[in-house]
Amino acid sequence: MSEKHVFTVSDKLVKARDGASYDIANYVEGTDYVQRKIRYGTKVVFRKGFLGDVEPDAEPKQPVSDAYEGLLPQHCPVVECKVMKIYANYKWVDTDKGRIWAGLKGSSLRLGQIIRIKNGELYLKRV
Repeated sequence: MSEKHVFTVSDKLVKARDGASYDIANYVEGTDYVQRKIRYGTKVVFRKGFLGDVEPDAEPKQPVSDAYEGLLPQHCPVVECKVMKIYANYKWVDTDKGRIWAGLKGSSLRLGQIIRIKNGELYLKRV
């Protein structure tokens, strides 16, 4: 019985690793990569584990403020801070205390507004 391969690694990651020496002819189709049809043409996708430990995690990690590292979320204090920058992806906001996660509420925040944060996230009172 043949071993089943999962192809999930983007060709952009392989191009970034190989640089100028990247050539698709160096790899075996069906074993190292497959070509998948997309709307206009084809796309090359490499085998999972092809890059080894270089592959990034699929889930992005939220930055946690160093001041509260090691504390359980329920023990982190609620702190007031001022909004300094709102990103195009309004879910992240820079404050005078650092970058925080605002979620969908980030669309209603304004520069200079005083907000409350807890454990690196926007803190809203329960209603």
